[in-house]
Amino acid sequence: MLRNWNHYGAQHELDIDMDLRESDRIAYEGCLGEDGTQEVMLGTCSSSKTEDAD
Repeated sequence: MLRNWNHYGAQHELDIDMDLRESDRIAYEGCLGEDGTQEVMLGTCSSSKTEDAD
């Protein structure tokens, strides 16, 4: 599992460069968290979404 903290805050994108083939698929979910401690609030996570890596 790869976990990345969006330190830019709400309404901003975080671009994560991963070396994937176009035929690969990636699954992800979004969660809220505390900025200071970077603690993820697990009860706030979205359902998992899977997309093509293209």
